[in-house]
Formats: sequence, C-alpha cells, structure tokens
Amino acid sequence: NIYNAKKEYQKVVGDIFEDDESFDTHMSIFVEWYAFDRILDDAMITPFMDFVEKNKERFSPNTQKIYNDLGRNIHGIFVAKKIKSSYVTVLNLFDKSKHEVQEKQSKIIFRKNDIFEGRIVPYQGQKFFTGNFCFHPQKALSVIKLGINQLLKDQQKTKEELKRLERE
Repeated sequence: NIYNAKKEYQKVVGDIFEDDESFDTHMSIFVEWYAFDRILDDAMITPFMDFVEKNKERFSPNTQKIYNDLGRNIHGIFVAKKIKSSYVTVLNLFDKSKHEVQEKQSKIIFRKNDIFEGRIVPYQGQKFFTGNFCFHPQKALSVIKLGINQLLKDQQKTKEELKRLERE
C-alpha cells in the first residue's frame, strides 16, 4: 500500500531522490500525506483513522482524546499574520479561519505575510505545526488564490452532484 501511495504521490509532486538535499523534508511531507490525507482503497478512510478505529479499545481515554485531536488536523496554505516569540497567528487561505499556533522558533521560521503550506495539529487545547513547511514566494499569492477558488468551486459542484445522486 505504501509503495503504491508513494508512486501516486510522486505523480503529483515529482520524483523524490535520496541524494536530494531536501529528501528528508519530502519524505516527512509524504508520510503526513499518507497518514492523514490518503484514503485507503479497501477502508475508505485514512491510514491514521484506520489505525485509531482498529485499536480504540486498547487506548486509555487520554490517548483516545489525543488521537481524536490529531485526526482533526488542518492541512492548508497559510499566511503568517502575527509573529510573537512563542506563537504565530496564521490565516488559512482555504476557509479564511485564523489560528494561533504555538511555535517557540516562530521568529526564526516566519516573517510577516509569509505564504506556506503546512499542517496544524491540536494537542491538549493548543495548536502546533508538524514542522514540515513548503514556503511560496509572495508573487505566487494571486495564483494560489485563483487555484484555491477553482478548487473550492469544483468541490462545491462535486457536493451538489453527490446530493443529486443520493436523491435519485
């Protein structure tokens, strides 16, 4: 399954070579995508949620809460709006929601108005980044916004089509 997933992933992002200086980052992002976003062929859920469902009886209530929170992660394209010494406030370009994310190195990692792809995970009432980022140039913002708008329109059409099929 992972082998097929890697081939699927590389069709979108391109080949990942072991001698590439950003190989570790690419593989970390792949693992996040595989665990949290890719739908398993036979289960119709992500590998992470499949793991949680299959093992939930073995988890303590605290561990169950942690896993449920992780399942509510937010993958998006963000703009850094406010940068403080221990956190950064970001705007999710997909739904315009703002998030205060704990990050002790925020002043080293981010500059105001940075555009980046990342993943936010909730943990014990706070939000944290996974640490894997893909930064985009400021000039790309208008193109990114156009792409997001088109994606949201396509998503809405798909939802409407599914509702129509359900009615039929």
